[in-house]
Amino acid sequence: MLQAIGLFWLALILTPTTAYTQMVPAFIVAGLGMTMFFVPIASLVLGSVNKDLEGVASGTNAAFRELGGVFGIAILGAVFSSSGGYLSAQDYVNGLRPAIFVGAGVVVLGFFAALLVPRRRPSPFKSATRSSASGRSHFSTHHANSAPRGDISTKDSKTCCSVCASQYSDIDVLT
Repeated sequence: MLQAIGLFWLALILTPTTAYTQMVPAFIVAGLGMTMFFVPIASLVLGSVNKDLEGVASGTNAAFRELGGVFGIAILGAVFSSSGGYLSAQDYVNGLRPAIFVGAGVVVLGFFAALLVPRRRPSPFKSATRSSASGRSHFSTHHANSAPRGDISTKDSKTCCSVCASQYSDIDVLT
């Protein structure tokens, strides 16, 4: 939301004679807002996949971020050119202000969309499939001294013991 505030602020103060020093506070607020979005979204994306898929998730996140930039530039460029131009300082501001307002509006929509993302909780699936220290499966670490893997059916593996039943109650299959 800070990015939207910074953008709205910038659009409101822009005139052909606005000094750069007057725009710096709005730039700082918008920049802080960007930082508070991009870092957590990367963490959310990487935290939602198994370790062996983190490269794919990171690449997908980067690709969608770039794609968003491409569409953003295209849309905001169209808004700018429909409202202003480069013939004079006033023409430039006449195009820039609506483009910044549209950009800020999209950021506000993104803020509300982000509120719909479920809260992140530790994934029981990540710890169920592999032990982080050794890379061994759940059965070879948790059940090392109990029944061998073949004696525990995959379908019933989440309830093979009380620990598994409580930790992995929302997992259908463990590998």
